[in-house]
Amino acid sequence: MISKFEEVIKQTFDFPIDQARNKWLLYHYLKKSYINIGMNEKKAEELTDKRILENSKNLFGFH
Repeated sequence: MISKFEEVIKQTFDFPIDQARNKWLLYHYLKKSYINIGMNEKKAEELTDKRILENSKNLFGFH
């Protein structure tokens, strides 16, 4: 039986392309950052979705 941590790690690295994994990591990092500053999970998800959509054309580009 695999632990919850091992399951999350497997999901993190089981993507068809690097860009999909990078988007997943960015989403979860940003959401966790919002939660760490005191937002509830629902609000953190809303703001993360909004921020990702606002910057979707240049998520990993140079500024």
